[in-house]
Amino acid sequence: TDRASNIPGHAKRVFLADGNHVLVASGKGFGEGPNDRTEKIDPIEPQGYPFIVSLMSGILYTVDVSRPEALADMTDRVLAVSKYKPDIVRQPADAPPPGSNPVPSRLGDASPIKHVLYIIKENRTYDQLFGDLTKDGAQYGNGDPRLTLFGEDVTPNHRELAREYVLLDNLYATGEVSAVGHHWSNGAYVPDFMQRTWPQQYSGRGLPRLIGTLSETPTGRIWDHVRRAGLTYRTYYFHTQDHQSAEWAAARQAGVRDWKAVDIFIRDFHEMERANTVPSFIVMALSEDHTKGTRPGVCVPRACVGSNDLAIGKIVEAISASALWKEFAIFIIEDDAQNGPDHVDAHRTVGLVVSPYTRGTGLDHTHYTTTSFLRTMELILGAAPMSQFDAAATPMYATFHGHADLTPYKARTPAINLNELNPRGVESPLLGS
Repeated sequence: TDRASNIPGHAKRVFLADGNHVLVASGKGFGEGPNDRTEKIDPIEPQGYPFIVSLMSGILYTVDVSRPEALADMTDRVLAVSKYKPDIVRQPADAPPPGSNPVPSRLGDASPIKHVLYIIKENRTYDQLFGDLTKDGAQYGNGDPRLTLFGEDVTPNHRELAREYVLLDNLYATGEVSAVGHHWSNGAYVPDFMQRTWPQQYSGRGLPRLIGTLSETPTGRIWDHVRRAGLTYRTYYFHTQDHQSAEWAAARQAGVRDWKAVDIFIRDFHEMERANTVPSFIVMALSEDHTKGTRPGVCVPRACVGSNDLAIGKIVEAISASALWKEFAIFIIEDDAQNGPDHVDAHRTVGLVVSPYTRGTGLDHTHYTTTSFLRTMELILGAAPMSQFDAAATPMYATFHGHADLTPYKARTPAINLNELNPRGVESPLLGS
């Protein structure tokens, strides 16, 4: 009863047999919502919460196109509510007056921030780390304490940085799983083939036949756009070998843990600082908070997350004590939030923005996404957006303020055994996949 028409220069449209209704399908439907609706959530595995992918439901609906004269009005309404408009590429909507915020109001305007470090971590929800976060003896932010897996003893640096700088309790990972999460995190786009086939991989049916051209973002990744803006960059990241630290790559390949591996970066940073060669942009993967679950003989999940936390603290301590701190911003986010429950939404995740221009900001409840991080870094660096998604994203103006507080940060050490191992025996389900 269906028929399809192909019109040159237009997308393929599928009509019902009457010819008056267009069928519209959406694989992700209207979103997922919270994934904490269970009788009991196991704080160790964790188990007992719906996996984000299991919450995805597609939708199919029809649009009445029987009256051609109404189509123009329908198009106008769609364009009116769309966040993307061509003019926001140069100037975001609702930008503050020029010069009032370290994040420029127009692409290409100067910022007092000259160096950006972007750290991409793995798979945590907001409630897993910040569900029971307190400040001055009271609950801080929109958290659910019953869902916290990694408390103050495991994540003292994440928590203190959120208290001293800014807490983002309305931040959402754009991707559902790592196969697409890293593309969103570094390219603001997931190629069509990957978007359609990652469920095959995560269903246990094996990897799709993926070649390079099918997995590459059309306009490149954020470091490509930084280069096109005429700026320097360095990578400590597994998605690129371009301008990469060879020592870092070798250490990560050898399994050196986060809290030790960052010593390589800190040494590099001090050497570049002395030589006046610190790049404008640095991207880093710190992935140990992914954990290896309860796999026998490897570090327990809390030791992995604690190692990741200490690594973050050491990086911030080193950079905040340097002469370049007045020109720095550190952005930290998870690539996705797939491995845990959250009482607001299965996409809600942990993010930190650490800079002299965010110290003391407090609670920022603005709705942000992964692409908000990218858009903000692009505006600071004068790099063009990579897609319509980061172009239309809400920049993090509310996270920053106009005065620089140069107080250095002192790293905390987690109050746990960072070398604690899972017992050898029968393997339990994996925490972090």
